[in-house]
Amino acid sequence: MKRVIGWLAVLAVLCGLAWSGLQLFTSMMTRRYAVLSTAGEAALNRNDTQAAARLALAAMQGRDLPFPSFDNRRATALLRDALMTGKTPLIETSRMPFPQFTITGDVVPPNAAIGSDGKRLMILHNEDRAHPIVGIYALPSGRLIRQFPERDTGPDGAEGAIFGFSPDLSTAIHWRTNGVYFGDVDSDQPVLTDFKAPPGDYDWSVSNDRRFVTAHGDKGLRTWDFSAHPVRVTDIPYGSDGYADDFDIAPGGKTAIVGTLSLTGAGSSRTVIELPSRRVKLTIRSDGPIDAAFSQDGQYLVTSVITGETPDHLTWTHGTRVWSLSTGQPIGPVLDFGNIESAQTLFNGRILVITTLNQAWFFDLDTARLVGTAVDLPSDLVGSSAFTDANVYAIDETHVLVRYNLNPLLGMPAKALAVEACHRWGTKGKLTLMPGEAAASNARFRIDPCH
Repeated sequence: MKRVIGWLAVLAVLCGLAWSGLQLFTSMMTRRYAVLSTAGEAALNRNDTQAAARLALAAMQGRDLPFPSFDNRRATALLRDALMTGKTPLIETSRMPFPQFTITGDVVPPNAAIGSDGKRLMILHNEDRAHPIVGIYALPSGRLIRQFPERDTGPDGAEGAIFGFSPDLSTAIHWRTNGVYFGDVDSDQPVLTDFKAPPGDYDWSVSNDRRFVTAHGDKGLRTWDFSAHPVRVTDIPYGSDGYADDFDIAPGGKTAIVGTLSLTGAGSSRTVIELPSRRVKLTIRSDGPIDAAFSQDGQYLVTSVITGETPDHLTWTHGTRVWSLSTGQPIGPVLDFGNIESAQTLFNGRILVITTLNQAWFFDLDTARLVGTAVDLPSDLVGSSAFTDANVYAIDETHVLVRYNLNPLLGMPAKALAVEACHRWGTKGKLTLMPGEAAASNARFRIDPCH
């Protein structure tokens, strides 16, 4: 028995040494491929797309080596960025008839939003207070799921006043005769039936799992945590230090921006707080106004501040930043555009679409770079555009739903991107790692990835 125990101890030591060696090897190789990706990003910065693709493909070859902890997501994103350089993310246009889409009363430009899971489209048909009409449609079929308002009248005389939706548009918050009503959009059955809303709150959000509700009203902000028993209610009143001009609630209600404008002329600030703990995630300060938009999934924040004047002194220049709400840190450099309207993640959080007054920008969260060219939204579009992984939906002035197809490169997997790169640059070994590049990264292989 002692001999067996001794052999088992020796085997355990050998296994431990082997595992340590594998971890060391993995760490060395991961650093090597990180060097290749960094060099590829530098090549892309100097507009050498072929060199960027060559270095990205060299880094992606590490996927075939025997260490499972290697992650080539950054190299794949780099190759995608190289292929998308100079290309537009939107390539085709078509029109989708929505027979149920009708307009009544005085028309205000409609608005559109996509649910966080990409399965529903919300169109605010008419925004005047007397006849607010909101339609929820299934995607991509365009089938009408539910139309609001119902027949009840809200406190301001508006029929079925809509207060908000969950990020996936599966739960609606609106007014009925007996007060604020939470309903399942698909079945129109009530949810959170024991909830009693106080008067004076008008901006509402509910999480997808219906366990967290946030409301913003005349006195400040209030949250309800339904995962606690009894329900935990937290009040956050307007601050007395300066003038609190707004609370912007993130989709799902678990993060908010507290906006303040100093009465002493010292500028403005936007503080992002976690709810209900009030923990400060980050603070943005500026001498002028601050535009801000949460991503639809509540994971990112895009802010824009005035940075100066144009040479003709007629307009302002802006600086825009993307922030991670999980870390409170900026992602990538300052971007030179402003007037932020909305933000939405695509492809499982790989791409962030940032819309301004008349443009859309695609930002790669893996490489912290803008992807392709800016998209100029046609002048006949009104309201906001809504994005999915395959299409962009918008409303034109004739109240027809317009669909734009996204460039397939944005969603291609790694192998398909490699094939695309070989078709474009792969002749005569142009994508084989050059000797100097291999030496700089200490890479010991020079394999033609197109063979």
